[in-house]
Amino acid sequence: MIQSDVVDLAKALRTFFSASSHAYIQETLLLWPETDAVSATLPASSSLPVLSFLDVASQNAPADSKPLADAVKNAAPALCWGQTYSKSDLGDAFLNRYGWTSVVGPNAPIKNQHLISGFLFLGPDIEYPYHKHSVEEVYKVVSGTASWRLGEDDWTPLPPGSVVHNTPWRAHGMRTNHGEPLLLAFLWRSGAVEKSVMV
Repeated sequence: MIQSDVVDLAKALRTFFSASSHAYIQETLLLWPETDAVSATLPASSSLPVLSFLDVASQNAPADSKPLADAVKNAAPALCWGQTYSKSDLGDAFLNRYGWTSVVGPNAPIKNQHLISGFLFLGPDIEYPYHKHSVEEVYKVVSGTASWRLGEDDWTPLPPGSVVHNTPWRAHGMRTNHGEPLLLAFLWRSGAVEKSVMV
């Protein structure tokens, strides 16, 4: 049952990204494994305080992304949730409302050496500081409206369904200042998750 939840989640994640015509997404999806032909070997599961907001994220998701939000909630207990930062980096308040998990990738339940895809989850009323990294990435908002700062632009609210393409070293940050948790699907054409550089 646990493995089938994770495989179902990977299929829903691919479907969610496939609905976008964004060129980087479509090119990266060509590297996606055939999840229904892969036996998911699960890493040790782990939990984080932020997961207490998953019910709210699922309830808030619009119709076109609710199947994915529900799949995240169902599979969450089987996934390995992590944090790239420590208390000394950003403090307890941030860590209690922050976490991510990979579904597809070298160290994920669905193995692939060419891409990483999964979820970043932020609770309400925190700021993911303005930061940058070498890896090109795409976020697509599953649930929650948050304010984003992208490059030199001002903070702008982005609703569910929005696609954010961060080219290498493009600075970006998020504020969950609209009273909602923020569930993001991410897609990286890379072999590892790296710690970002704060700006």
